[in-house]
Amino acid sequence: MNATPDDAKNQQTSPVTAGLSSDEWGRRYRALRPQYERFAVKLKSLLEDLLQAQGIKFQVVESRAKAGDSFTEKLERGGKTYAKPLEEMTDLTGARVIVYYANDVPIVSSLVGSEFTVNEKESIDKSLALAPDQFGYLSVHKIVNLSPARAALLEWKQSRMYQLNFGVG
Repeated sequence: MNATPDDAKNQQTSPVTAGLSSDEWGRRYRALRPQYERFAVKLKSLLEDLLQAQGIKFQVVESRAKAGDSFTEKLERGGKTYAKPLEEMTDLTGARVIVYYANDVPIVSSLVGSEFTVNEKESIDKSLALAPDQFGYLSVHKIVNLSPARAALLEWKQSRMYQLNFGVG
């Protein structure tokens, strides 16, 4: 079978490996997306419960599963390759807490650190990038997994391997 110019172009620009096209990975993710959506809904409820139990006032807790088109676009974007995108992408599920007071950001960050397993290598504290005399958005972004104790619970077992991109600001 002869390769076409489009085939060569796709091979040069596609960062996806493991022998699958970005379209095939996209189909696989779309089939799993309902599970990520359920995970996002459960996480939102869990985060609200944790914040309320600690007496932390918050403006909003949001969560979402990555859109299918966004998943495929990220694969095709370049700059990073994924041998196993469903395992390596850290933002297939996202959650964000917006608090009223800046001094609550580290408190919520600490709470998340105690309730989840944090991937410190992939996590970012943007407040550390500001000099003491600078003003800016003091957000913290953590890549987390369920803690071993929570992942062992029957209602969380299906989600035990999922990563969560968590932000608080």
